[in-house]
Amino acid sequence: MKENQVHISIIVPVFNASQHIEYFYTCLSAALIKIDRNFEIIFINDGSSDTTLEKLTWLSERNSSLRLVNQPCNLGQYSAINKGIAQARGEILVIMDDDQEYALKYIPIFLKRIADGDDLVLGWRIKRDIPIWRMVGSQVTNLMISAALCKRIHDLGGIKVFGNKGARALSSCGSLLKVIKSYGQLRISQVRINDTSCRVSRYNLKKSLLLFLQVICMLLSFPERDLKGEKIINA
Repeated sequence: MKENQVHISIIVPVFNASQHIEYFYTCLSAALIKIDRNFEIIFINDGSSDTTLEKLTWLSERNSSLRLVNQPCNLGQYSAINKGIAQARGEILVIMDDDQEYALKYIPIFLKRIADGDDLVLGWRIKRDIPIWRMVGSQVTNLMISAALCKRIHDLGGIKVFGNKGARALSSCGSLLKVIKSYGQLRISQVRINDTSCRVSRYNLKKSLLLFLQVICMLLSFPERDLKGEKIINA
């Protein structure tokens, strides 16, 4: 691998995270250094109204591996992720939230699955402390996607790692939701992880309903699929 070649791009949408973003960055960069591969971290500020942008600017000025994308208005998590996808240079793309430091210890397991030939590895959060309406909405969305794919997708909202083929599909589609159409052509595995997040969610009912409608629009235009098997890994 060339010295300046980026192997892993970590894409993190950020909204009003001033109280914990420095801690998260410290945990994330420490976990990536242990992996010993060239990496970049892309934080996308999604119109934060607190001091998140200032803190991210300060961090980016002092860390060459950190890239900052500023979205002046709050357009939502998936819009922020799409901006990060457009900026990513890595062969492997990792998409995660800014409160998922509990998942960092699983990254080597995800990368091992990619090395073994999987195109996409999904983190399946099995212990979630979230409101009941969010839990129900998440389960309904995942069941809809599973029905359309004839493949059980347990958790689309956790950490996601795209290997070479998966990253190409993601870059080609330019949107995390649009790449759902390609899931049938990807070799997918799902890793059970403990979700211990207890921070206030960036999602309210209005944003959750909007995301639900976006998923429905994607599902209505599904092409024919060449379905592959899936694996569930107990980490």
